Amino acid sequence: MKIEVHIFDFFEKIYGKKIDILMIRIIREEKKFNSIQELKEQICMDKINIQKFFSCEKKNR
Repeated sequence: MKIEVHIFDFFEKIYGKKIDILMIRIIREEKKFNSIQELKEQICMDKINIQKFFSCEKKNR
């Protein structure tokens, strides 16, 4: 299985390196987009949704 990971506020060079990922939540299923613009808009919505998720997680600890 392959997944795409967006790491917020992380600036180290890790391309080509192995990393461990703990999957906490699936944001959405795989989807094909009709244009690059639709993809960009979806990525922005995904980012907002996951930031809200982690914001709520911090409050519940």
